[in-house]
Amino acid sequence: MKNFLFTAVLILLSISCDKNDLPDDTQANPSITGTGSFEFSYEEIIDNKSIDVFYHVPSNLSNQTPILFVLHGGSRNAGDYRNSLINSSNDLGFIVIAPRFTSQDFSGGDGYNLSNIFIDGDNPSQATLNSENDWVISIFDPLFEYVKEITDNKSLKYDLYGNSAGGQLAHRFLLFKTNSNVNRVVASAPGWFTVPDVNIDFPYGLNKGPFQYSNILLEEVFFKKLYIIVGEYDIYDDIRDTPEAMLQGETRLSRALHFYNRSLEISDQINSLFNWEFHIVPSAGHNNSLTAPFAANLLYN
Repeated sequence: MKNFLFTAVLILLSISCDKNDLPDDTQANPSITGTGSFEFSYEEIIDNKSIDVFYHVPSNLSNQTPILFVLHGGSRNAGDYRNSLINSSNDLGFIVIAPRFTSQDFSGGDGYNLSNIFIDGDNPSQATLNSENDWVISIFDPLFEYVKEITDNKSLKYDLYGNSAGGQLAHRFLLFKTNSNVNRVVASAPGWFTVPDVNIDFPYGLNKGPFQYSNILLEEVFFKKLYIIVGEYDIYDDIRDTPEAMLQGETRLSRALHFYNRSLEISDQINSLFNWEFHIVPSAGHNNSLTAPFAANLLYN
């Protein structure tokens, strides 16, 4: 109980500081610099597990330097994903934060791609719905507050980029964590999608998901900034071939286009603003080393 109260006080203090500290664009005094990693744990989130977080902090740092979260694919190689953005970080001036979600603690597609929302995401029910504190996407805001502390950063929002399995997690983060502190999200080359369609069952749509979606909530999601990107030649990899997934298309490229177009249709049906964008990465296959710098340029150039 003492630990819970102590953590709650820290969270309230952090929120209070965010509201009262006006950005002044002064030189930051971080406790981490350069390239490295640290361990992060948070008592109330994901069953008190610890994760390794790989980072790069550019030298041209201020207390308003943007923070970009980077979500790895199914290989769980967060260090490689950080490395793919070091040059862009130095050139464009943003902090790279790449958490690693191991297959031991976040196993399979249910534990990572589907954010551990359900015990079995392909068979969702209220009985198998996990606590929101155990969802992978619930760790991002607390991690953001910690990163702000160790980089002496005053940003009120962060950006997020995920590729492949990380792209699946990224767009579901936007759909199912609607009250987060995220600013912009880039979902790169997911193998398949959760379409914001209330007539399709989870995990391919919103019906039977963790909560009921209203048109007002859909409007909030469509108003947020989401970039869907995919390589021009991302048409060869093996991807989920269930009947529901095949309705989205036969390749990552066609599925990304289907997700964007169907979402646009739904936004038109409810007369919502639509702030999403679709981009094809020229000359790229399923290759994070090409899509990650492309994403950085979309966000910061």
